[in-house]
Amino acid sequence: MDAGAVGIILDLRRLMANTQSTRRPALVGATCNRGRALTLSFTLLTCVALLVPSGCGKRSKIEQDKQETASGADLNERAGELWKARAAEDCATMFLFEPTRGDEGVTEEEYINYCKNEEPFRVHDYEILDTVTEGDLGWVELNVSTSMRKFPSAAPVESHRWEKWHHINGEWMPVGSKDLTAYPDAPALRDRDAEAELRKRFDASWQARLDRDWPTLYDFIDPRDRDQVDSGVFADTHALFEYLSCDVHWVEVKGNAGVVYVTVHHKLNDPSLTKLPPRDATVREEWVRHDNEWYLDVRRGE
Repeated sequence: MDAGAVGIILDLRRLMANTQSTRRPALVGATCNRGRALTLSFTLLTCVALLVPSGCGKRSKIEQDKQETASGADLNERAGELWKARAAEDCATMFLFEPTRGDEGVTEEEYINYCKNEEPFRVHDYEILDTVTEGDLGWVELNVSTSMRKFPSAAPVESHRWEKWHHINGEWMPVGSKDLTAYPDAPALRDRDAEAELRKRFDASWQARLDRDWPTLYDFIDPRDRDQVDSGVFADTHALFEYLSCDVHWVEVKGNAGVVYVTVHHKLNDPSLTKLPPRDATVREEWVRHDNEWYLDVRRGE
C-alpha cells in the first residue's frame, strides 16, 4: 500500500474516533456498540477493498486473458482426464492440473510427495454427470466415492458436487481453493431470474456512486440495519473516492442472498493526491433480498 493510501486509512481512523470500542469480545450483549461496530466494519471494508491494489488480483488477469470460445466438450474431456488420474493416483498427471504449479508455486517434486504421502482422501470411483460452460467459466457435476486414508477400514462415502473450472491460457483448469470465492456457483444452484433483478439494483446503486449521491446510496442499505450505520460516516467514507467506472464479472443469487462480483475503477478524492493514478479493486459486494427488494447486506459483508 502506498503512502497516500496509508494516509487515508489514518484519516479514516480519526474520522471514526468515536467508534473505538468495537472489538467483538466487548460487543456481547451491547446493543449500542453493535451499531457502531456495523458502521465501522462496513466503512472500513469499503475503503480497504478500494485502497489495496492487489484486490483485483487473479480474477482480473483471467478477464483480460480471454481465449477463443471454450466448449463444454473440451471441459468434459479435461475433467475426465483429471478424475481418471485421481482415481488411479497418477500424481504426475494430477500435477498438470495443479493451479499453484509454476515458477512461484509448488514444484512437481513437492506435489508428488504430498500426493503420495499426505493427501488425506482416496478416490475410489467417480461419475461425471454434466458439464456447463459460460464464456471462460465452467462447472463439472460429479458423483464421487471417497474415503480417508487414516481409516482404511471405513466404507467409502458417496457425495455429489459441482466443481468450478475456468478457461485460461487456452485450456480448462480447475479453480484453486484460494480463488473459489472469485467464481460463482454452478447455474443449476442459482436463481437466474433474481440475478437479473439484482443486477438492475446494483446498476442503480452504481449510478448513485457516479452521481456522488450519498443519501440515495445510503437508502440501498438493508432497512433493518440503517439505524446501525451512521449516515454521516457512510457519506464521508464514500466521498474519499471518485468512482469512474465498473466491470461486473458476475452476479449470483441463492435464496435471499446475493453477490455482485465487480471491479471498481476509482481514484482517491484528495487534492494532495491528484498525481496518483486511478486504480482497480475487485470486490464481492454482498446483497440481501427483503420484502421483495434487494439491499446492500452490511451484516454479511462485515
